[in-house]
Amino acid sequence: MGPAPAPAPWAWPAPPATGAPPSAQAFPPPAAAWAPRPAPPVPPRPAPAGNGLVSLNVVGMLFVVTAAVLAGIAVLLGTTGAHDGAAVLYILSAILFLTAGVFFHLGRPRPEAAAARPR
Repeated sequence: MGPAPAPAPWAWPAPPATGAPPSAQAFPPPAAAWAPRPAPPVPPRPAPAGNGLVSLNVVGMLFVVTAAVLAGIAVLLGTTGAHDGAAVLYILSAILFLTAGVFFHLGRPRPEAAAARPR
């Protein structure tokens, strides 16, 4: 057994026959690739389901219910002699009633806003 034959030397591949590099043949020119395309048409927006005033009134009603429950608990605390706790709950319920009034005021229907809204 003799020594193993030496491998054949590596050679570069032959250039393409057309003379242009293969990457230039595979891709379009940059001007065609980055040309501006027309924007797709924008569909019309659907009409809103509500004007948001109902949700403000619902939040105001939740504040009223919470304040009424706290006022009832304050009455029960006042009858048992825990006047400090009753006073704190009365103040808290008054603040909640005022907050409910703010939400009811924000949720009132405004005819000038309805007239200015596009139909």
